[in-house]
Amino acid sequence: LEFRRVALPIYAGVGKQIQNEDAEMLRIDHHFSDRTTAFLRFNEDSAITYTPLGTLLDRQKSLAKPRNGVAELLHVFSPGLVNEFKFGFNQAIAETANLTSQPDTVSVPSFTGLNGYSTTDQDGTTFGWIDNLNWVAGRHNLKAGMEVRRIQMNEGNSATTTLTYASLQNFQNNVLDSASVLATLPLKRMRKTSEFAFVQDEFKVTPNLTLNAGLRYQFFGVFHEADNRALPFDFLTCGPGGYCPAGSPFYYPKHDDFDPRLGIDRKSVV
Repeated sequence: LEFRRVALPIYAGVGKQIQNEDAEMLRIDHHFSDRTTAFLRFNEDSAITYTPLGTLLDRQKSLAKPRNGVAELLHVFSPGLVNEFKFGFNQAIAETANLTSQPDTVSVPSFTGLNGYSTTDQDGTTFGWIDNLNWVAGRHNLKAGMEVRRIQMNEGNSATTTLTYASLQNFQNNVLDSASVLATLPLKRMRKTSEFAFVQDEFKVTPNLTLNAGLRYQFFGVFHEADNRALPFDFLTCGPGGYCPAGSPFYYPKHDDFDPRLGIDRKSVV
């Protein structure tokens, strides 16, 4: 008998990385009258990428779709009194998915690892309402405004399992050395509302002396889960176990956050 050692060739294939992106923008301006004008603007960008994962025909799909829009209504009540109202939103949608027929990630020495199927989804949206009033009366320039901001965060991911064999022999004998499981993270629907307001007076005391006085209020809301499924963790307030009852607030916000402002602007006269 004659034995020969034959060097087996290594086959390597180059997969395609596909990238597609589309962007759109729309703006409309309208003059209702000499005193009332408005505009509407919308932007969207959609990008999707397919990247080879290095095994068979497995690919990773990545989707990013940011979009935003704003509408403004401007009205001039008089030469000294102007009001501006705006509504806008910002949204960011992201999705990542390992596209493979294999449900679990498998690792075996001397073999290329198998990729398991998994998905991650994120969708965050912020809505904002803003109103600003500017009133010039004599030596006073009064400004006042308020903003309400609504934030919505939705994110979750699928379950992932990783199977590891320490040796080829263990794999042949179906002896699993370790297994790790990341459970499904259900879609979290987090919500919160924040509020801001201000008033300011710019008073021209003399031609070269201006006094600025104002007051600002701000309230930062606390995230809560829309279906009350969140379980905050706090040893101080929720007992030895640390887990708070479903629907408990993550923290207690401050409702009396007032910030005064005072400034003096003096210009030298040459």
